[in-house]
Amino acid sequence: MDLYSLQRDLQIWGPDATEFKLERWSEGRLLWEANWQYEPFLSDLLVQSAQNLQVVEDRDSVWEYNEKIMMTIESRNGVKVALIPV
Repeated sequence: MDLYSLQRDLQIWGPDATEFKLERWSEGRLLWEANWQYEPFLSDLLVQSAQNLQVVEDRDSVWEYNEKIMMTIESRNGVKVALIPV
């Protein structure tokens, strides 16, 4: 599924689809819109969060990748890390 395109679809979000607008999550929005969420700015959020970290520590005892296939592909074991703030 191409979430990048879906979450910037002008037919769904309007001509300002690439702008961050908090009111997109406000009450009264159509249910089908709420189910997909609006994530184009997720990468910005992750970068800003990472800038406030001193260390990302591996806490996983399992080194082999065990694939879990659903709508997307993910690690069956999850990811075990410690995030230590600045």
